[in-house]
Amino acid sequence: MPHIWEKTGALVVTQEELIPAWFPSYDALRMAIKRCEEKNHGIKRVQKGGGGHPMLIAYDSLPAEIQTALGDPRRPGHLLELYYQTDPAAVRFYTTDFRFDDGGYLGQKHQDEYIVNASVLQAAARLKVARENERRSKGGSLKGVMGTICADVASFKPILLQKFNEVHTLPDSEKRFKEAFRNFHTEAGPDYKSLISGKLRNSNRRLVTDDVVAMLNDLFAGQQHKPTRTEVSRCFDAFLSGYTEVVKSDGSGECYDPKDFRKLSDATIINYLGAWEHTIGTHAVRSSDRQKLMGQFQPFHKLKRPAFAGSLLSIDDRQPPFLYEPKKRLWIYAGMDVASDAIVTVVWDKTKEALIMNFYRQLVRDHAMRGLCLPAELEAESSLNSSYTGTFLRPGAMFSENVHIAANNARAKWIERRWGMFRYDDSAGGEKAHPAFQGRPHARREDQQMAPGAKENYIPYDQLVHDTLRRIEDWNNSPHDTHKGKTRWDVYLENQHPGLKPINWPAILPHMGYCARRIAMPLNGILEFQKQSFLLGRDGQVATGDSLIHLMKQVAGEYIDIYYLDGNDGKMAKALIYQNDCLICEAVPQPEYNRSTLERRADGPQAEAARALMSAYENTVIAYQRQRKASINDVIVIGEREKTLNRKFVMPGLTPRYVPDDTPAPALDDVPEDGWMPVAPQPSGGDYLRDF
Repeated sequence: MPHIWEKTGALVVTQEELIPAWFPSYDALRMAIKRCEEKNHGIKRVQKGGGGHPMLIAYDSLPAEIQTALGDPRRPGHLLELYYQTDPAAVRFYTTDFRFDDGGYLGQKHQDEYIVNASVLQAAARLKVARENERRSKGGSLKGVMGTICADVASFKPILLQKFNEVHTLPDSEKRFKEAFRNFHTEAGPDYKSLISGKLRNSNRRLVTDDVVAMLNDLFAGQQHKPTRTEVSRCFDAFLSGYTEVVKSDGSGECYDPKDFRKLSDATIINYLGAWEHTIGTHAVRSSDRQKLMGQFQPFHKLKRPAFAGSLLSIDDRQPPFLYEPKKRLWIYAGMDVASDAIVTVVWDKTKEALIMNFYRQLVRDHAMRGLCLPAELEAESSLNSSYTGTFLRPGAMFSENVHIAANNARAKWIERRWGMFRYDDSAGGEKAHPAFQGRPHARREDQQMAPGAKENYIPYDQLVHDTLRRIEDWNNSPHDTHKGKTRWDVYLENQHPGLKPINWPAILPHMGYCARRIAMPLNGILEFQKQSFLLGRDGQVATGDSLIHLMKQVAGEYIDIYYLDGNDGKMAKALIYQNDCLICEAVPQPEYNRSTLERRADGPQAEAARALMSAYENTVIAYQRQRKASINDVIVIGEREKTLNRKFVMPGLTPRYVPDDTPAPALDDVPEDGWMPVAPQPSGGDYLRDF
């Protein structure tokens, strides 16, 4: 607002009051002042800006239209000017706090209108208090005060527009103004909501009610064929005219009553059926292409790419765009590390059925051979993987963190984007440039469609496999997009996440490994299996000492089950020993070393370590054997238990068995004093034997 400059008493304005309302920039204002410096008229500057002082322009030198808009405080103005100011609480309420039932905000037009109305009512309340106090001080009556306030508010409209460029829409009628004033100023404080018109978003006034919308959506998406919105409009008009009947879909068989509906224009029906809140449901029913439906309506996450290899593996099947026989294409299943973009495992076949299990077995083989941990997380489609979510694809089993399986959601898998590069990008193999490339007849881009009259060219199956694997090899050896100077394979091997966990063999082998049942475990602790020798062990280490003895007690001489997985080199990648479906231990390959001491010495420390380990295994069993042998004592067994029930059968010619006489012996006579007793004559030897 213009103000009096105390230094000279002149009426001045600052540059902020002129920019940008009257001058677009500071330079434009400065040039206007400069043009009038040597003239007796025109805009004049009375103080330069700078040094903490604002630029001041003489009010009387401004054009008349600017003076009128800014106002002259030296002239008597409207009484409400002394009380009017923008109400901050009203600004807060109408711009932020107020919401409709559907969560929507007021439009900018209504926000400005209600803010001005609330500010004028606040100024009117302050004027009312001042006027009543004045009348009381003079002993006057308070009757008719509200009438004068209403008149002041009505006469304030042009002043409000001229000086503040604002317009209030409060009623001029005293009765209606008093009602608005009373509804706004309550005992609890200003009721800002009372100024909002009830006509805004009033669903009762809609021609298209919820019942009408439901019926239109049913006509559009609930029929066996797929009508257009115009056809629905014609059908609805025929329904209102009685030419057609529409049966409710609730199973009651009842028809809709045309009397319950109003006639609608074609534009109204077409617009309502095309609104988002309706198309999101009707298109979900009508659409046969789930990928396009998701692309149109489903929000997607913005995900940051992992920085470490092994953090996330993306897998998917693919058919390279080539034929090896009429209507037959190669199937491959591959896994790509998201951080490095390297394809870490790939399997192939003529059919899709056996791919998935072979892929997971090969994935384990490849990581075990490279000495790497399995990835922490997996993303895959559900068509082939859902049947394994209860076994080795449980979180924490094969993949230590999480398994994300999306049903028919191509954009949820990282590898899907890379397959497009294999197909169309020359740097990724250039499949499109190959003479035998098979374009898609319904591709969105014209250059990716099959050429008219194109003939089918065939590539021999073995050659097709070779070319596919060669493209993958070239892909892995190509430069990484962010790690400059390194290939994708370099990043995969050198940038493994430090938090990866070792392969959880017991959680995956019983479900995806091979099984050999009822194998007899030898007593010497050396198991011959798959033309290899194994020892008992745990965690990849040969067991010795008490641990070995404990294992031998459980399995030696018993039948065991072996779950195993072979490696890429034909040897055993891992073998686990089970008994009654319970894991007992691991079958560890038996260490071997050269029989010759001279050559063994040349083989280095590993040979000596193998000899020492095997000796410890052997000595553990021998020492336990000696211990058990030493614990055995010699005993003498006296007497023999009769093994027959009776002796009724007697073998002819066989000497009778000796039967002891259990008759008590007679008592001896008294011994003579000389100590000698007469001895009865004994029978001869032959007679003695004959008695028996």
